[in-house]
Amino acid sequence: MRGWERPIRSPINRRTALLGLLSAPALIRTAAAQGSSYPDKPIRMIIGTAPGASVDLSARTLATQMERLLKVSVVAENRPGANSSIAAAFVAQSPPDGYTLQFTAQSIAVNPNMMKVGYDISTIAAVASVASIPQTLVVPVDSPIKDVAGLIDAATKNPNKLNYGSAGIGSPPHLATQIFEQRANVHFVHIPYKGTAPAMTDLLGGRLDFMIASLPLTKPYIEGGRLRALGISSAQRSPLAPNIPTIDEMGVHGYESSYWVGLVAPPNTAPDIVNLLDHTVEQAVKTQEVEKVFHVAGMEVYYKPHDEFAAMLRDETKRFAELLSGFKQAK
Repeated sequence: MRGWERPIRSPINRRTALLGLLSAPALIRTAAAQGSSYPDKPIRMIIGTAPGASVDLSARTLATQMERLLKVSVVAENRPGANSSIAAAFVAQSPPDGYTLQFTAQSIAVNPNMMKVGYDISTIAAVASVASIPQTLVVPVDSPIKDVAGLIDAATKNPNKLNYGSAGIGSPPHLATQIFEQRANVHFVHIPYKGTAPAMTDLLGGRLDFMIASLPLTKPYIEGGRLRALGISSAQRSPLAPNIPTIDEMGVHGYESSYWVGLVAPPNTAPDIVNLLDHTVEQAVKTQEVEKVFHVAGMEVYYKPHDEFAAMLRDETKRFAELLSGFKQAK
């Protein structure tokens, strides 16, 4: 997974080119000079998870830095439920004035392929991606499976026998394992739980054969000698755990499963507002404060501008549609 980067983009027009060269505070002054008062009141950042999770922590960290840059309050508000689709629907149906945003995870691209949702992913205004959370393929430390090749060999010799846990259908561990199955041409038994924590308890107790779970969750058990890490799901090794090889390195060529978070706005949000918010996010993720909090939380800065993030949302929605075709609920 790449860290922060600023891809070169072709300017759409002179104004966009000028905005691209300015910092977020200067962008605000430029907008005001052109007759726009945005932002001149508090901005709501809706979070689809409960307080305390990694997504919540990263959202609040970003909100603090955006508040400093935009010179208005950015209020983080939790609206958990239905794998974050309640928050996504609320934001999608809000006025497209830039004052209601969603800090979202990849669930926004997953949910339309699983359930009825109150938003059209194709119309959501992408602002920017913010961070990624590496996932690790782990087994109990006393497991006879010593590496990725050993897992594939065991699954090949015992199809539909090895089991793994996840926080439910469509959760990051489930999707990451589905991709692994496709790439390695093997089949496992999926056991969905009502959360990652109970699944991890059963893994540690030897009732699950393996699991792909977030690095922040698995790292203490890896370092404590209770879990063995076989590989990491990102395209490159994570600077947070440089000694863990990628699953691609370990022989599952082309494997990559990124758990990302980003910022979106309601459909039809004005391009100038999206552009300003995009550049504000870019400035925020470059600060030491954000990098420090993300590092402690086991996250990596992963910035993509609004146009690239929009393309990523389209690609992810299509990929998840193919992965989840067998689990799709009636719409």
